[in-house]
Amino acid sequence: HNITSYSNPIVQDYIEKALAARTQEEANEFYKKAQWDGKVGYSALGDEPVIWLVRPSGLYLVNEKLDVGEDRIMAGPWEWSLFTNIVEWKWKD
Repeated sequence: HNITSYSNPIVQDYIEKALAARTQEEANEFYKKAQWDGKVGYSALGDEPVIWLVRPSGLYLVNEKLDVGEDRIMAGPWEWSLFTNIVEWKWKD
């Protein structure tokens, strides 16, 4: 999922090579080059400070005294939509 609509053919080539790598060590080398190869990359040194490589599952626990409003349906298990109404959160008496 490309949340930031990032596009760089050199970086894309590194990512494809990482995904096709035979070992984790080989993949890591390509991921490092995708981040910054000395000329381009998706890091702050390059042209994109954020790229989503994984989407971890999350489990959220809330103090029973914190009112976070109504439950919302999220697009996935790791979504910023959890915080969309944070200005409305309040402590219960």
